[in-house]
Amino acid sequence: KRNLKAKFAVGDRIKVNENPAFGRKSQNNGKCGYILEVYKDDVRVELEGLLKKELKLPIKNVEKVPNLLSEVELLISKGDSLVDKGDHVQAREVYEQARLKAAQSGSSEFEGYSISKLGRSFELQGKFEDALKMYNKWMDIRKTDGDEIGFGKACNSVATVLTLLNRHPEAVEMIRQSLAVKQAAGDKAGEAASCTNLGNICKSLGQHDRAMELHQRALQLYSEAGDEVGEGRCRNNLGLLLESLGRNEEALAMHQRSLDIKSRSADSAGQAKARNNMGNVLARMGRWREAMGCYRACLDYW
Repeated sequence: KRNLKAKFAVGDRIKVNENPAFGRKSQNNGKCGYILEVYKDDVRVELEGLLKKELKLPIKNVEKVPNLLSEVELLISKGDSLVDKGDHVQAREVYEQARLKAAQSGSSEFEGYSISKLGRSFELQGKFEDALKMYNKWMDIRKTDGDEIGFGKACNSVATVLTLLNRHPEAVEMIRQSLAVKQAAGDKAGEAASCTNLGNICKSLGQHDRAMELHQRALQLYSEAGDEVGEGRCRNNLGLLLESLGRNEEALAMHQRSLDIKSRSADSAGQAKARNNMGNVLARMGRWREAMGCYRACLDYW
């Protein structure tokens, strides 16, 4: 295979893992497969194979090339850790290093992924115009590559920021494009994300009943997909909607469920957001001591 990055011989011991970070699917004669990672002596290589298909060894006469994509993955992981600690400036420097290495390797997929991480960092800091620029670049890369699923994800991120900027008509158009791609691909988690974005727009426009329907639909889809992280975000949005309707006890319970999920995934930024939301609801209910406890718990992250 042209993309192997190590030499093998009879008797070599190797480890094969399905790629957990990118999980990109491939098509081979109409069958769905996965990009696999193979490690030999801590060198990362890739094999594209069908599910449950035996990998035949030995593989001989494979040229060893610089392992830049492994470095990209490590940099992205480092950037994610910095974001979790709230150090966005340093995180973006690391993501930019990842982007440059990905471009050097010729991997537009990893370059786009690094750019999406830059956008997410700007979004978390409330720098929405900067986030929009990054997400638009990511979307353009995915469109150029003909990656429909990646394009749908990028559209969804663009829509999220457009919603935050109150540019609702543009956001709705982005979501429609994303939703069409996700439904055609049978991507339930992706469809759920699109429903969430539409729900947030409806909430902003005062269409609370429609917003509730969309968020509950998203929750159902995340559950069917087994996406607990998505479920945590969805419960956060439902909590905010319930809060805006004055249904404080229900909102508090929803934010608590979101906090429980984010605690299991070690999402410190998400935990801080959930605790802050709980503090807001408790303050509205006049439960000041409990509210202060929630706000204090956010200080380590903020």
